[in-house]
Amino acid sequence: MKINLRYSILLLALGAFAAQGQTTVTRQKANIDRITVYMNSAQYSSKVNGNLTAGINKLVVDDLPSTIDPSSVQVSGMGAFTILSVNFDKDFLKEANKEYKDSLMSINDQLLELNLQKEVLTNQQNMLMDNTEVKGEDDALTTDGLEKMTAYFKKKLMEIGKERLTVEKAIAALNETKKRIEQQIAQNPANNTPAGALVLTLKADKATKAAIDLNYVVNNAGWTPVYDIRVASLSKPLEITYKAMVYQNTGADWSNVNLEISTAQINRNNNKPELYPNYLAFYVPRPPVMYKREAAVSLNAARPMADDEMAMEVAGSAADYTVLQENLVNKSYKIGIPYSIKSGGRETVELDIMEVNAEYTTYLVPKYEETGFLTASVTDYEDLNLIPAQANVYIDGGFVGQTYLNTNTKEDKLLISLGRNEYVTATRTNNKEYKARKTFGSNITEYFGYEIEIKNLKNETIKVVVEDQVPISQDSDIEVETIELSNGQKDDQTGKVTWNVELAAKQSKKLQLKYSVKYPKDKTIPNL
Repeated sequence: MKINLRYSILLLALGAFAAQGQTTVTRQKANIDRITVYMNSAQYSSKVNGNLTAGINKLVVDDLPSTIDPSSVQVSGMGAFTILSVNFDKDFLKEANKEYKDSLMSINDQLLELNLQKEVLTNQQNMLMDNTEVKGEDDALTTDGLEKMTAYFKKKLMEIGKERLTVEKAIAALNETKKRIEQQIAQNPANNTPAGALVLTLKADKATKAAIDLNYVVNNAGWTPVYDIRVASLSKPLEITYKAMVYQNTGADWSNVNLEISTAQINRNNNKPELYPNYLAFYVPRPPVMYKREAAVSLNAARPMADDEMAMEVAGSAADYTVLQENLVNKSYKIGIPYSIKSGGRETVELDIMEVNAEYTTYLVPKYEETGFLTASVTDYEDLNLIPAQANVYIDGGFVGQTYLNTNTKEDKLLISLGRNEYVTATRTNNKEYKARKTFGSNITEYFGYEIEIKNLKNETIKVVVEDQVPISQDSDIEVETIELSNGQKDDQTGKVTWNVELAAKQSKKLQLKYSVKYPKDKTIPNL
């Protein structure tokens, strides 16, 4: 096979091996068995089959990714031969996008010819115009002669104009095609990336067949988790679709390859962590932060299917062909359907679809919002093999927004925010009859009272958690006394008051929150 200049120089530099016997050079392409995609890299498992001659053989495995980690290369094989050395090199002479470049060359040739035709037509037009001044023998034209001359020039100018217009349209069309091809080349990062190659030096005592296994890790590839969370009804399990967003910028396209998605990360710091003194200090909580209003959660009945839809099967997904396996220190998903991902591209792969029993609860914080926020509480979430990531939330088949799945929590239950539930509302009003400001000696005592009314607008019983707060004193001169909580539970460290309420269909309920604050009358509390 043809050897490019770079490898010719490489083989000359390795002439020491040639002195031991005849050196045969061949080039082969690897057949990819599987690509294992880690969080921050990917590992290729490939095979190369070939025939070796007696003596030293140089087997160049080319068109490989340029981002191979040379220290990760592992070579083994079957056959009567010895592996002497393995070297990784980059092929800067690779013709990337040869078809596109050939097309550009053809277009440029056509443009040169068309521009030449345009120039010739322009010269013909100029020559014709230079000869419009025609005189007879008596320096005067007859009427008949003038008409004939005018008709002749008109005819010729029209012919030249039409031909030139045709040429200009062809030039414009070719320039547009050329622009698109150049944009296509510029869009793909692999166009400016050299190819990689492994140069295997093999020794055989006699002619033999060789079956070689190649394993190596490449950078600029990996995957990130993303989830789809679907809620059809508050009486049905939560559906979580676990997906991997696979990307690769290796310089080589993946064409119909078998993928394995692994939760491991390569080249992380593998040194044992050291412990340092753990100094304690008081935590000062930040004030609540209000976020932009999200899309409302709708829990209406699902859209009824048409008759022709009911006769059709439910579409499958890649998750139906995925097998989860537990490895020594991580987990991986073997995908049973081959995928094609171009260098510089990305593809979403479904790993698993899980139905999870969840307890749905609506949270209300009437001090800031009148509408409720629907959440799902999941127990035994450690068995779901989930990684912290963004999640798309769908209610009744409609997209309502995004949430974050924080599986690193130390809580017994995984709390998933699903968005607003406008079927549950709460109003918080001042109890004017209770509100008062009284002076006793050198102190002032202010009394605060709030009435919280919660409503369930749905035709089913729901669980509601209502949250409010009592202020916390950070000064010995400020005394806060809790007077009434309507059986709510108060956290003495944060002042948060929580009510767990079960509301029947179309039911409403009122809660009371009362407290007092005593402080010196010569002082002012700005945030009271």
